[in-house]
Amino acid sequence: MYKKALLAIVLGTAVLTACSSSSPQPPEEAQKEQVAKAAPFIGLYSGVTPCASCEGIELNLSINADTTYDLKTTYIGSADKSSISDMAFMESGVYKIDDDIVTLITPSSGNETYFKLLDDGNLLRVSEDGSEPLEPMRDLYILKKVQ
Repeated sequence: MYKKALLAIVLGTAVLTACSSSSPQPPEEAQKEQVAKAAPFIGLYSGVTPCASCEGIELNLSINADTTYDLKTTYIGSADKSSISDMAFMESGVYKIDDDIVTLITPSSGNETYFKLLDDGNLLRVSEDGSEPLEPMRDLYILKKVQ
């Protein structure tokens, strides 16, 4: 009787194990998947976006293969020379990718900045919900891929 009960438990366990879903991806597979998703975004982007109190904001963005980014922001020419005119700020952080949106995350502040990958390989600054700037301003928020 004991042997039959033991056999039933062993068979039941074998059936349950065989029917269970697959295990989560190993870390190496998840990393390969993230690198594959990042491939179209990796590179150096540059552009000048509008500024209310200066001539423009020059952005130089480097998206790296290791899920980090570096962003140099330079405020160009202001009528008020005592302001932030021609000052450059460096920022580094990590990014994540969801479909065609790359989210830059600044670790020190937690701020997030969003860009959409366009069909031509350039990036467009978008809002948190992915909304694009309206025409005719849309093209003023494009960073061109330079490398």
